[in-house]
Amino acid sequence: MVTVREFTELLWPNGHDHFCNTILTMMRQLDELKDVIEMMILDSYGLGEKSDSIVDAATGNEVQCTSIRGGGRAHCSH
Repeated sequence: MVTVREFTELLWPNGHDHFCNTILTMMRQLDELKDVIEMMILDSYGLGEKSDSIVDAATGNEVQCTSIRGGGRAHCSH
């Protein structure tokens, strides 16, 4: 996997620290937003109080939540 710094050096052989730092800052903010969205989704399924254990169990994996039609219980798997 290519790092941000390696990508920056492809575009600017002498480097471009401002671009690299901007991308890294944006990636951190997007990661925080992803965490907030995950929590909102889990909370909408009524799993807010169990969200820490679900997120911990799915670290590094996608959490997929589905509900049974007709108001059934939510099911989360990874």
